[in-house]
Amino acid sequence: MANPERMAFEKSVEQLNQQERLLYLTAFRLFGSSPLQLDSLRAELSGQLSGLELDLAVLRLRGLQLLKTVKKTWGEQIYYIPSAHLVWLTELNLLPKLSLSGNHDSKAEHVLLEAKSDITGEVLHILSYIAIHGMPLTAKGTIHKKTLGRLGEMTVLQSSDFEGLALSYAHPDVYPVHIAVIMDLLFSLGLVRKEESLITIVEDVLNSWLDLSNEQMRQNIYQIAVERYGSSSPGAQHFRSLLTCCGRRDAGRSWLNLDMLCTCLVDNGFATQITSTELADAATGWARLLAAFGYGELGSSTDGAYYFRFEEPVDEDADRAEDRDEDRSGIFVQPDFEVMVPQSASKRLTWILEGCAELKARDRMTIYKLTKERLHLAAEHGLEPDTVMEWLDQYSETGVPDQVRLTLKQWGAELGKTTFEAVILLRCANLKDADAIEAHPSYSVWRSDMERIGPNHFIVNKDKLNEIQKHLTAMGLSPAKGIKGLSPDTRVYPLTKEQAELPVRFCAETGRQGFVYTGNNLHYYEKVEDTPDISSLLPDFKSIPKSWYEEWREYHPSTAKQMVQQAISWRIRLGIECAGIRREFIPESIGRGEPWSVNGYFAPDRAANVSEKSTLVPSEWTKMSLILPK
Repeated sequence: MANPERMAFEKSVEQLNQQERLLYLTAFRLFGSSPLQLDSLRAELSGQLSGLELDLAVLRLRGLQLLKTVKKTWGEQIYYIPSAHLVWLTELNLLPKLSLSGNHDSKAEHVLLEAKSDITGEVLHILSYIAIHGMPLTAKGTIHKKTLGRLGEMTVLQSSDFEGLALSYAHPDVYPVHIAVIMDLLFSLGLVRKEESLITIVEDVLNSWLDLSNEQMRQNIYQIAVERYGSSSPGAQHFRSLLTCCGRRDAGRSWLNLDMLCTCLVDNGFATQITSTELADAATGWARLLAAFGYGELGSSTDGAYYFRFEEPVDEDADRAEDRDEDRSGIFVQPDFEVMVPQSASKRLTWILEGCAELKARDRMTIYKLTKERLHLAAEHGLEPDTVMEWLDQYSETGVPDQVRLTLKQWGAELGKTTFEAVILLRCANLKDADAIEAHPSYSVWRSDMERIGPNHFIVNKDKLNEIQKHLTAMGLSPAKGIKGLSPDTRVYPLTKEQAELPVRFCAETGRQGFVYTGNNLHYYEKVEDTPDISSLLPDFKSIPKSWYEEWREYHPSTAKQMVQQAISWRIRLGIECAGIRREFIPESIGRGEPWSVNGYFAPDRAANVSEKSTLVPSEWTKMSLILPK
């Protein structure tokens, strides 16, 4: 099934006229999805588009949703191509310039970085840690050093995976770059949020995330990585888009020469704002990240050239990913208490195992091990041994071996024979006050809710706490506010039971606040939906004679000068007839001459397919007319 967003994009592109298409493709080549610099566009297209034609083309592109607009706080507007369009534009306009036919037999002699385990599993592994152990924040709002150390031990990511990306992120003095990236990913997916003193899981988003296929998860993470962790330089953006297109077409079949991709960009003018060395570094840095996230592997040839090979296709249309039948196989419980989880298994199964078993390995097959310690830890967070056993019975493809079943039952029976119970202790400052409480006439009424266990101590029924506080206050023994040492409620491991309702469809949103600042930041600005009235681009239109733009006529040099000045003011083309041939001239300024001259460009036409910079005097043409954009 075709992607409806892409269909709408292609329909809009088909409606562009020659001038609008010229502006759009030039903007794509020079800026990618970075803000358009209109002055640079005018300079690039001088002699091909007049100023008004450029402005009208921008309005038309905005109306077709091919350009988006935001504005800064002081009102300045910023135009940009939506990042979702880059791969489609690359496929239509840049990929045909890249010849892969001669490179299918080339390959890397050395694998420098193998693809690490799938990033989707890493996301659930870190989320499970947060669900079980919590993630409190310091007074400065940062994650505690002890927790950071534990995250560093858990994750397969390393700081070296992000070399060459020059990522900018919050608190670099506190967070290693790989921890900042994995936490930023959780925030960007909407799976966690920051509260006053801790980071918590957003359960409804997690529920919808677990409903996605592994392929859809990978696709969402890939798009976030493209948006947030790559260089914002247009040349680097084009490299990522071109590599993505190659990943869609040749995944798993060939090594892609990174130098070849960079050369294609440079030769076709797609990397004008970055040096060749910077582009090569950005390309290698991006390939390192993809290997770290499990999308492919980085290699090199004997001559030092870098290559990349995708493990699986990336950035496929979302609808195709949804319509594809996925195996959704179950798990395999082994006699040695190991549980094997195929890649095709639902991530909901992985989530439960993360809560009750120990992760041993994650590759093509993820392996967990059932242990007494993890089973007891799961029980402390609401995942009871009986629930785990029922779940294993339901999803194990080959059943649960008898020795595993008996041992789990025994471990469960050992749990709860003794328990710790949290109670509220009332401590009196001295024996006199404690005796006064016990001797109070009303003590006999609330004795059952307040048991004396020592000279200065009572155990208080927490359900009657407010009532007892009132009694103590009336006696002149008002307790201090708050309860010392009272811990928050025990965390409950989320989403361990069947959901009564279907999860809400997962929705990837750009612009969620995370840790990393690098990448596209246009979402911070206010969106602009309306477009200005075209008539505002031609002030005083009704005040000029109609004959100036409706007829080709000869004019006195003074009137001709007025018409040229009007064309310059409106930034439109001037039609002039030279030796019986009518041509279009884009005037820029009036200069000295006999009696005056005009500087500008002859627009490309049948006589010349390139613009010609020229200076003319009135005697060089006969008839003339103002040419209004259609």
